[in-house]
Amino acid sequence: MLATTPERRLDPFAPLPRPPQAPPAGPPGSRPGLQTPITLPKGFQFNGVVSVGGVPQALVTYGNESGSLSPGDHGGRTTPLLPAGWSVASIDARAGRLWLRQGQRTISARINPALL
Repeated sequence: MLATTPERRLDPFAPLPRPPQAPPAGPPGSRPGLQTPITLPKGFQFNGVVSVGGVPQALVTYGNESGSLSPGDHGGRTTPLLPAGWSVASIDARAGRLWLRQGQRTISARINPALL
């Protein structure tokens, strides 16, 4: 692999410095770097995405329940597919990505790209 660097280097054969990695993008409207890492709820599986009437839906399993989630769904209030205190922040059907929110914290799940 060939690469160039604008500055002079003491050792021209030394590895090139790597650029800093950007944090993963959050759901639309979120601010990167301000989120505390969390994990998906225990027993939650993200199985796929569909778009129904232009509205993206995530196909999920949680405990003994299977079904679809839409943006804005709230666990315990509007669906048994999420634990209480969790909600669907966003769904990107094209990328196969689901963002869940617990309080002010957000986590994303992605289906296997081979399934898209």
